[in-house]
Amino acid sequence: MFVNILVLAFSSYLLEIIFISLKFSLNSYILQDLCYFQMIRHRRGLKAGDVVWAGAYPGLLVRKKNSNRWAVEFFGYSNQVGSEKLQNIVALHIGDYVPCPRGETAGLYADAIQEAMDYMDRAGNVWGSEGRRTVPPKFFQKFGLRRRADVELDHTMDDELDHTLEVAVDQTLDEDLDQTIEEEYEVGIGIDEPKKKSASSQIIVSVAIFVLAVVWYFMK
Repeated sequence: MFVNILVLAFSSYLLEIIFISLKFSLNSYILQDLCYFQMIRHRRGLKAGDVVWAGAYPGLLVRKKNSNRWAVEFFGYSNQVGSEKLQNIVALHIGDYVPCPRGETAGLYADAIQEAMDYMDRAGNVWGSEGRRTVPPKFFQKFGLRRRADVELDHTMDDELDHTLEVAVDQTLDEDLDQTIEEEYEVGIGIDEPKKKSASSQIIVSVAIFVLAVVWYFMK
């Protein structure tokens, strides 16, 4: 009887493990299919009218010049039209952040970014394009594109670190001040003690002389 119970328990445990393994495998296949679908979707080509990052600058795609270049109308800067390589073009997202390029006027660059975001807001779009949403690592490294939420989180962490350092410095200064006061108090005590001892000695000597004088007077 006991052996039968053990066999049933082991069989139940084994079936549960098999069920979990099958469930995990099925979820993995579904996830791979979804990722593949998203990859295909994000790798679809760009089209005229898409809002993109052309290098570090926001722009509107005008037309495809050749297999490797697009004509781009840049936001701000009097809407100048230039061109950019395909490898330096990615879809713009309203949560994107790109630091002002070196040598560029910060005010003009900020105006261009704001104009692009206003354009996106009027269109009611979160993404500027259905293509090129995945950003190559080289683009991140070259132009510093980041999601704005990550940048704000970094600023918050920096502020918290600064506050922590300020508190630590204040505590250190307070401890140094307390130690200095204690040392000065101890030095003061060391200076006053000899004076007190000297005064006590003088009183004792005076009393002894007085006593000796009285005894000598009565012994005559």
